[in-house]
Parts: sequence; structure tokens; C-alpha cells
Amino acid sequence: AEQPSALAVDANNLYWGSPSTTTNIGIEVAGTGSLMKVAIAGGPPTALATGLYGLGSIAVDAEYVYWTGSDGGVLNSSGTVMKVPIAGGDPTPIAKGQIGPMWIKVVDKTLYWGNMGNNPDNIGTVMSFLLPDNGLTEIAKANTLLAAMDVWGNKIYYGTYGSGGVIYSFNPHGATSAPLVPSVPVLARMKVDGSGIYYTAGGNLWRVGLEGGPVMDIQPHPT
Repeated sequence: AEQPSALAVDANNLYWGSPSTTTNIGIEVAGTGSLMKVAIAGGPPTALATGLYGLGSIAVDAEYVYWTGSDGGVLNSSGTVMKVPIAGGDPTPIAKGQIGPMWIKVVDKTLYWGNMGNNPDNIGTVMSFLLPDNGLTEIAKANTLLAAMDVWGNKIYYGTYGSGGVIYSFNPHGATSAPLVPSVPVLARMKVDGSGIYYTAGGNLWRVGLEGGPVMDIQPHPT
């Protein structure tokens, strides 16, 4: 079976992206992905949205499911952010013309996501959208491609791509980005909770404190 392209969960349901069909040489067929829902208690799955392309991440609040994807265009700016009611209904666009949107989060009536930045300038951005419809704001700009993003408490954490990537934190209400880990070899994934920042890079699993400090390799190694 095809692997889900993204997952999210709330108190009642599990949500996932059903990947688009691919050709025999691995090219994604536009408009063949779906956003699915199933009750945690069990039961038949329900399609909340169909005809999707490039679904990359999902978030959920009390009323809506949000996701990042594409409108199927070939341009770098074909990324979209969408929403649909949990109970079902018509999908609604929140933002269009995004450049590789991923890592969507919803916190305190604000939607956040990162644009990877696969454009000629290779510049990633962190975006916010005050729900329900109070507008789109660019709240941080990287100096290269984004590789990961997460939100914890009143701060946003993001990392840049490359052999010399950097992990930053910032308060979205006006503070500038502060580097926490100045050299991250090929950052791949990142997750933040109250105990620290966890990330994969260079084939290992690492941890650093929320305010920076010593970096710990926490992946067990064979003896």
C-alpha cells in the first residue's frame, strides 16, 4: 500500500494524506491525491478533499483541517495552503503562490508554515496567517533553503538546508531570529517540545536545549 504523505490527529480523528498516483518512472500525476479522515474509535475512512497534488503537511484545530500542497502547476510559486471543515464541506484556499509550503502548524488562532524556497534565489521564509481571514504575513526570511520548522510555546524554530545549516529560534511578535545551533550537517527532520529541540542530521539523532547550549548525540551507536 502507498505510504501516507502526512499525518495529524485530534481527540477524535486521525487525518492523513493519500499520495497522488505516480507514473512508472515516479512522476506524480496531478490531481490524484486525497485528504482522508478516520475516527480513532474505528470505522470507515472519509475523504475530506480529493483531486489534490503534492500534499505535504497537515494541521487541525477544533473546526478545520489545514494542509499544504500545490495547485499542480510547474512553477516554483504553485504552492497552496488550504482548509476544509472537519465535518466535511468545500475546501477553501488560505494562501496561493507559495514556494514549497511545508510544516504547517496551528497555534492560538494563528496558522504557521514554512516555505522551503525552491526558487532562483533559494530563500526560505516562515509565514503566518491570523485566523479566520486576517491576512498573510512573512515573519522570517532565511538566507538559504528551509529544511525544517516547528512551533513551541511562544517561539518558532526553523533550520536551513546544506552542509552548514543553522537552527534558529524567534518570537513571531517582533524579535529577530537567534541562531541556536550554528553548524548542522544536512538537517533532515526537527521536532520541538518542552524538553528541547530534536533533529536528525548527518545520519544521527541530536538534541539541544530550547535556548541553545551543548548539542547531544542521542542516537545509540553499536559498541
